[in-house]
Amino acid sequence: MALTRLSSLRKEADRITDVAEESYSLPARYFFDPGIYDRERELIFFKNWWFAGHVSELPQPGSYFTCQIFDQSILVIRGMDGVVRAFYNVCTHRAYELVQGRGNARSFVCPYHAWSFDTQGCLRSANHESYVKGFRKCDFNLSEVRVCELGKFIYVNLDPNAADLTELASGFAQECRDVIPGYDDLQFIRRDRFEVKANWKVVIDNFLECYHCPVAHPLFMGSKDSLSTRTFEGKEQAYYSTHIMRSGRPNNKAYKFSPTDAIQDGYIWALWPNTLFMTWPAPSNLFVFHVIPNGPDSTLENFDLYTLANPPGETEMAMFDYHARIVNGEDVGVCEGVQRGIRSRGYNQGRLMINKERSWWSEHAVHHFEHQVWKALNP
Repeated sequence: MALTRLSSLRKEADRITDVAEESYSLPARYFFDPGIYDRERELIFFKNWWFAGHVSELPQPGSYFTCQIFDQSILVIRGMDGVVRAFYNVCTHRAYELVQGRGNARSFVCPYHAWSFDTQGCLRSANHESYVKGFRKCDFNLSEVRVCELGKFIYVNLDPNAADLTELASGFAQECRDVIPGYDDLQFIRRDRFEVKANWKVVIDNFLECYHCPVAHPLFMGSKDSLSTRTFEGKEQAYYSTHIMRSGRPNNKAYKFSPTDAIQDGYIWALWPNTLFMTWPAPSNLFVFHVIPNGPDSTLENFDLYTLANPPGETEMAMFDYHARIVNGEDVGVCEGVQRGIRSRGYNQGRLMINKERSWWSEHAVHHFEHQVWKALNP
């Protein structure tokens, strides 16, 4: 029995290759096994850059917000000196959570024993500290977390030895600026949140291919014949991939387009491991799609809108509503259908559908993503 299992594992590994045209998908258990999920937390999410927010969410010295990476609460602060920093959101005395949500503060006082910290994470005071032998405030500063700004977005990383995100994703921010006029002035407008009863990788796989588009989104994307008239371009970097749909105007009547719109084509970026970006033909806009694992069989999606105008115009809001609620709603149904089937004893690995032309239906971006997962979990 053990030899049979070992032989099966070797066969799976042989089917996941560097060559996209020859590769199969990840084995089925990678999408529901609690052990795989635990390894992903440690080897992927605790070692890579996690989307935290946008610089516009920290407009002034003292502005802060919190974010959650699994069971780790992180406090992101713009210090009184203007520098953005991140810390584990716990008091260094007895681990009480310092703050929740967002706000503005010149200092943070622990609600448990009133230890006080400044916006640079330094302990300012501890009740009765003068009576404690050898107590040194500098020994109890907040535990710092690495933080990096990439194209106006704030990322955090629990691995102190990780490479800088601006080096890993070199070129990403400039691509966004080249495509979206006024990119640096975009403002956070709204966040919609969805729960999907599917593994986080199922959600990202679905986002990264248009093979399903004529079937799952016929009102939005049109028929296979209409898709064939468009051109699709893509390139994969080590840490992110770019996908461009020329003549990318969707075939829907939910919102109107104009030949004078700032953006005339559709662009998608996938930043490893779980942040996705889109911009569609319209006035300057950007969607940020943060895919958050919530268990082996569950995912939370944060769907954010950024525009130049605040409030945005009717076109931008109609487009966002349509994508967030209609198109994404169709994708939620697809992903949950996959998750129901992935445990079938009649399925283990599927052949990725890839052609050398990287046309609209090719699943090469799925291969790029899944191969990154495989390498991270099988170093």
